[in-house]
Amino acid sequence: MKDPVQKSVLPNGLRVVTVELPHLHTGMIAAYVRAGSRHEEPARNGVSHFLEHLFFRGSEAYPKGAR
Repeated sequence: MKDPVQKSVLPNGLRVVTVELPHLHTGMIAAYVRAGSRHEEPARNGVSHFLEHLFFRGSEAYPKGAR
């Protein structure tokens, strides 16, 4: 049986994981970023928290955001 999970690394270092589920008629893309306050320098403190609000709370054009 073929493993449905494939892991690869692009030339730019981006890690990609794909999961083949042929019985589903849908697709999904998820992006996980290794970032957060522990990865910030003092000069950029708060940037990841700001981005979290943009991505998860929406914006004027997309006010409801993902919940």
